[in-house]
Amino acid sequence: MIPIVKVCLIALLSSGCFSAVPDDYKLVGQGVLKVFFTEVYSISLFTKDGRYVHGQPLALKIEYFHSINKKNLVAATKKEWESRGVNYEEFWLLSLLEIWPSVNDGDEILLIVDDNKSSIFYHNGVYVGEFKDAFFSKAFTDIWLSSDSNQPELRRKLLTN
Repeated sequence: MIPIVKVCLIALLSSGCFSAVPDDYKLVGQGVLKVFFTEVYSISLFTKDGRYVHGQPLALKIEYFHSINKKNLVAATKKEWESRGVNYEEFWLLSLLEIWPSVNDGDEILLIVDDNKSSIFYHNGVYVGEFKDAFFSKAFTDIWLSSDSNQPELRRKLLTN
């Protein structure tokens, strides 16, 4: 994690480490994840033309309504993958533990999946890390966007303007 932080601090001086949803992206849809009547986070899906097509570049913006430890975020990701039978790599989870922060109420995690199918993560607008792995990008975004998502109503809201 130290090398990423050093690179990011240097890049901050040249404004290369901050990000928001790209200006040319349009909102596809948004929704709120609720667990036992508690709102956990809001999530928004953006694409270049405002329509979701599997495999195209996209951005997912998640705003948290509660503090969540990064170990719990990664554990929830693992649980989602296992419940859907995703063949994930253990190093994905270890890498997520390295790059993801714990989040607090109001924090934002932004994922941008680029043209090369790399997943680039930002926390409150600051770059935290990336995966140059199309399989990871698909497995991660499918948590919300796959037809077998464990949150079908949230998926419907994400895919509908």
